[in-house]
Amino acid sequence: VACPLRLGTPTREPCLQGTPHTPKRRWARRKPQKVPSLCTSSHGSVPVRHGGGFGVLLVLALFDFRTKLIPDILLLLAGVMLVVAIALVSPLMLGIHLLAGTVFALMFFAVWRVSKGAWMGFADGKLAFVVGLLFGFSAGFTALAVAFWSGAIVSVALVIYQRVRGRGELGMTSAVPFGPFLVFGMWFVFVSGINLFQFTL
Repeated sequence: VACPLRLGTPTREPCLQGTPHTPKRRWARRKPQKVPSLCTSSHGSVPVRHGGGFGVLLVLALFDFRTKLIPDILLLLAGVMLVVAIALVSPLMLGIHLLAGTVFALMFFAVWRVSKGAWMGFADGKLAFVVGLLFGFSAGFTALAVAFWSGAIVSVALVIYQRVRGRGELGMTSAVPFGPFLVFGMWFVFVSGINLFQFTL
């Protein structure tokens, strides 16, 4: 870029408009850089380090859907895989995610205790721990919200379908396994990157 000259002024002063020897000064505010997060994927693809954990969660969801039971061995296997993956990224992140998983599990255990197992299964609290372990607080709350919303929609749709067909096997008090919806909430947030609660943790 040519440096404009003013008549009657010395020409030895440096040009600030971007000459070959002097870079142009930029006063624009720098855009904040995106910090890579463990709970987001690139272009909707699951990283290799999480493929095994999500594979175990998929098997767990199918098992819970058919039997209404969540095997502890599958929860333990998924938890160990996620702990190793997070520890390889950041030990500090591991501590925060462990705290989030503990808080989520206590919330679910409280609901299970108050309802005596009518509203929530004991194993769902263990699976909620995996949600916090994977996402932390912010995205973890989003995954739980997606799980509750999708579970409510499917449950109401099933009740309407059964009543339209004239069958009474399923009512509002019927037990619908919640594990598949928790897994769906985790998968949805992981792939889409949607976060409804912008916390720092």
